Amino acid sequence: MILQRLKNTVRDHREATLLELSRTLDAAPEAVEAMMDHWIRRGVIEKRAQACSKSGCTCAKKQEGPLYVWTGG
Repeated sequence: MILQRLKNTVRDHREATLLELSRTLDAAPEAVEAMMDHWIRRGVIEKRAQACSKSGCTCAKKQEGPLYVWTGG
């Protein structure tokens, strides 16, 4: 059930950060990352690094972890 909830959250929002998913599920980021690997292998979600336009940035984007994007595969 939790795998389905993760997939649905990313699908409904089109994208979500690791931190957002971790908070939504009240689960450790490491656990969420492991579960997201299932959907990445199935080709329905893609994992992307957070990008910032500033060189040497220390903004919150990096602290939120990777971005998971719905590909709908």
